[in-house]
Amino acid sequence: MICSCGWYHGGKMPEAMVEAGLPMSYTGPGFTMQGSDRAYEFFYDFKGGEFMKILRQAYDEKGVYLVAPMATGCYTFLTKFPVKTLDDFKGKKIRAVGLWSKLVQNMGAAPVTIEPGEAYLALQRGTVDGIIYLVFSLDVYKYKEVVNYVIVPPPMATALDAFYVNKKAWEALPADMKKILTDCAKENARHYTEASLKEELDTLKNAEKSGVKVNKLSDAEMEKLLGMALPIWDEFAKKSERTGKLVELVKEFYKVKKVAP
Repeated sequence: MICSCGWYHGGKMPEAMVEAGLPMSYTGPGFTMQGSDRAYEFFYDFKGGEFMKILRQAYDEKGVYLVAPMATGCYTFLTKFPVKTLDDFKGKKIRAVGLWSKLVQNMGAAPVTIEPGEAYLALQRGTVDGIIYLVFSLDVYKYKEVVNYVIVPPPMATALDAFYVNKKAWEALPADMKKILTDCAKENARHYTEASLKEELDTLKNAEKSGVKVNKLSDAEMEKLLGMALPIWDEFAKKSERTGKLVELVKEFYKVKKVAP
């Protein structure tokens, strides 16, 4: 059994990229439980949990059982440069992974792929000008020492990790143990999300004391960013019938409409 993120194995199973979060998906007010609560509602309740059912079907074919998702916290831009509009990203080097790299390109910046643990030195040396990552990394990875700005609203109110179990190991469990494990995983996820929110709020306070500033993008700029993200969704939806269905469910639940360029 592991706790991991779909972005890490999306190359082997494209459905996992939608599961963990497309750029500008899982939206909601940042630094509140509302965004995470909406994500849990989407997985478990929307259309009878259809999103979760499709994901479990995909994992089943890979010999894995998806136990439960876990909302981790805000995913946003942490930069060395001030940001008032999206134009400020043009020509900058931004650490990004997966489909987020495509969004960075659409913003006119250059995506750079490096491990989170290596980003500190990259920011310090100017190898990158910013990163897209979880807010509490400002403390955990000490990014507050090498970035100057946190950009809000976050392009995702939460990213999604999940618990996965080897299919044979899962099937070997009796029914009561399966229920206990599933119930505990869901309960733990909620506690983790609440703890993440507290950590985020404390991190922001500490970062601001260290001199890190918060830059806020206007609603119009966020609408432009969504317009840059949606073509990525639509292109990725063509991967398979299943990914297409998952993307459509995300659009439907979050009421995402086509944004004029």
